[in-house]
Amino acid sequence: MRPHIPFLANGATLRLQNIVGSVQVEDGFVLDIHPKTLPGGSWSTAIVDLVTPKSKASLGKYDSGSSVIETRELPDAFASSYASRLEYGLRRDGPLSGHVRAHVTSPRLSGRLDVSAWLKGRVLSPGTFPQERSYISFDNRYSNVLAWVAELLARRTGDSSVSAKLRSLAAAIRPGVARVTGPVDSTVVASALPDQWRAYGDAWDLARAVIRRSSPLTRESRGSGFGLAIEPWPLLEELSSRVSDSLALSYAQNGPAGFEGGGHSGKYLARVANRTASAPGSVLPGDGYVDPDALLKYRGTPVVTFEAKYTSFTQSNVRKHSFQALSTGAVLEVPVSVLIYPGSFGPVVWDIQGFYGGLRSLIAFGVDMYGYREGGEFDLASQLRAAIDAAGCSPLDGMAASRGFAQH
Repeated sequence: MRPHIPFLANGATLRLQNIVGSVQVEDGFVLDIHPKTLPGGSWSTAIVDLVTPKSKASLGKYDSGSSVIETRELPDAFASSYASRLEYGLRRDGPLSGHVRAHVTSPRLSGRLDVSAWLKGRVLSPGTFPQERSYISFDNRYSNVLAWVAELLARRTGDSSVSAKLRSLAAAIRPGVARVTGPVDSTVVASALPDQWRAYGDAWDLARAVIRRSSPLTRESRGSGFGLAIEPWPLLEELSSRVSDSLALSYAQNGPAGFEGGGHSGKYLARVANRTASAPGSVLPGDGYVDPDALLKYRGTPVVTFEAKYTSFTQSNVRKHSFQALSTGAVLEVPVSVLIYPGSFGPVVWDIQGFYGGLRSLIAFGVDMYGYREGGEFDLASQLRAAIDAAGCSPLDGMAASRGFAQH
């Protein structure tokens, strides 16, 4: 919805960058953008698995030798994301109730009388009152749009569990009201969601994107209608976080409690000391920060840092990236720093010297991002742990417990 990096390059030539999926340039002109994988690969399934929050099933180990692989497309990820956002809004604010005005004719006056209409018919029906009533209802313009989009995505997704969840949510936000089967008031998407429903804001963003298109999105994410593309590099960071989580579970299974992994939880202070007077007009070095993409901690103290790099694994790239990885590792005083790449290759280990017994190893590791399946992080963590232990940097050796905590 809001890409971190602009994907349309400036200039007279159309150049799309930092996205995969499909982009509708104009009616009848859709560009399909594939990552650099082998033809025929189910790379979109990997993206869906990384976009979708981990389920309880991922606690089991993924069988890489299985011949049955479910293929899912990008619209499945979109549907799953919409379901999660809609569920959050329902859990926070409940069903979407609001004031609704209706024009009715009744022998009892209980609303605002339409005087003009009553005067026209008073001779034949003096005891009948055309009127406008205002009442609280779950059947309003906003709830209709959110429910209709949920029903639409439920029909388009190939994931039966997500489809059932969307239909259940569509009914839950409009309790006691019949399903939305026809077109909805599309003009409502031009207005902002009322403040009292701010918890539904993220779901409303996705719903507006769907309604603004004349055609519903197709399961293949191609053709006229809804173009669907995604930035892949944040998904490599997500996979790094999952590998870190699995690495923590691995060490905790046969070691002491206190290991935790996952994404970074904030920036870490890197203090720069100035020992000499600077030249006039120069800028004194000050405090800076390092911000790893993922961490492995033992009792709150970082022991492994992760830096995700969505690019090719080449000698020149590793040299450039190593400066960031080593600087982050040095600030946090970890024994090992890991560079994660989206390709498929085993851990490559370099011995590090000059950090006074702190940082001792740099590891580059290819995680086959587009071949990933839910639960596959356990195999990756197993490979990475073998490399860390072989390098003599295992957190189980007691080095984590003897070190002080990193300064935030």
